[in-house]
Amino acid sequence: MIKLNNEYLFLKNYKPDKPLIIFTGHPRNWKVIAEYNKKFIKKLNANVIISAWTDTQFKKKKDSGFKEKKDFLDLIDFFKPIYLDIQKFNVKLTYKLFGKTNAYDKILFYAALSTRGQVYKIYRSLLIVKIIEKILKKKFKIIIKSRLDFIILNFNLEKKLKKNCIYFEHSQSGIHQLSDRFFYGSRNALLNFSKYLLNFSRTVHKIKIYNIHNIPVNESFFKICFDKYKIPYKLFFPISSLWKHQFKPSKLTIFFIILRTLYKYIRHRLIFIRKFLH
Repeated sequence: MIKLNNEYLFLKNYKPDKPLIIFTGHPRNWKVIAEYNKKFIKKLNANVIISAWTDTQFKKKKDSGFKEKKDFLDLIDFFKPIYLDIQKFNVKLTYKLFGKTNAYDKILFYAALSTRGQVYKIYRSLLIVKIIEKILKKKFKIIIKSRLDFIILNFNLEKKLKKNCIYFEHSQSGIHQLSDRFFYGSRNALLNFSKYLLNFSRTVHKIKIYNIHNIPVNESFFKICFDKYKIPYKLFFPISSLWKHQFKPSKLTIFFIILRTLYKYIRHRLIFIRKFLH
């Protein structure tokens, strides 16, 4: 059972009947693309929950006149989350999901460790959602999952969400992978998915997951999970990109992100037409 830290619980930031955006993972270079994520939040007038790992940006610092503060206070000031969840990564935290290290980890090494951390954070953040709903005595209607190092330039929610369907950002191939970076669905769809995720994670060492065509292991992991439990999903094409740089994106970079999204969309449609014709 997760126990919330009241110091980082901000119920005053709750916006009734508005979507919830969950940011997970390492903050890394969140500040250089923060303005884009803030526009994304503002456009939806969304609630925010952050569940992040500590990293090099989260160091203690002295602030004259105050006790030691942490850099993640900047996240609170900037994003105005309902809750900020910060943990130092430890593989033991993932044991509830995956069990102790096994053959799966020995084969995939760092990729397995990274997948453990990312899946754990998704699962944990959805548990936090249920706790906060209980405190608020309100339920969120739509939940969106993203990352602090993921830049979103343009995105529109489906006007009418399909029952139990989860909508995934199209990354490379909808055949072999589903992006764990950016997806959304109704509250019930996401919380039901968390139950499947728990069951699947506990047995994943018995399932062969290959890094096909350099597909990230976690994306292959998601696809196999969805196929196993026949969870409905749909791909969408936001203008977005993972951002690993320590500098702000230039106009030229933005242009290439738009071109890449257009390329993925056209390629996806051509594959669909080819299948239809055959």
